[in-house]
Amino acid sequence: MRGGPAHRSKSGPLHIGVVTTSYPRRAGDHAGSFVAAHVEAMRALGHDVDVVGAHTIESSLFADAGAPDELERGRGYLRGAWFTARLAAEIRRRARDWDLIVAHWLVPALAALPARKPLLAIAHGGDVHTLRRLHALAPALRLLRDAKLVFVSDELR
Repeated sequence: MRGGPAHRSKSGPLHIGVVTTSYPRRAGDHAGSFVAAHVEAMRALGHDVDVVGAHTIESSLFADAGAPDELERGRGYLRGAWFTARLAAEIRRRARDWDLIVAHWLVPALAALPARKPLLAIAHGGDVHTLRRLHALAPALRLLRDAKLVFVSDELR
């Protein structure tokens, strides 16, 4: 993994950065609720968790139909590139204090690479299938070769 081992020798909680494209924007919003539950579980273990993603960086790509649908229809590439660049800059700014980055979905994991921190990339069905249909899965996985990759199911792997 980039930046050294995920298990630091320091005692105490880790400062973990979570990067995602789906996270609840308000009470009752179910988008990314499982990511929010993961964040709360890490906090319950005593870790300091900072979350950055589409809920903190505005992008019309994540409204209405959503990014996967827009991209598969051949729309949204410029908005996707612009969002990813802004996400990468925000991650790099915040990551100075992070010990580890946990990325839900592979595109946010790619945006986290310039931060040069240990990276756990969690691949979900939507991102894997979308990247595959866009012929971008193999290049994405090559770029993430130094990350710890976790797939949410054996079938997805």
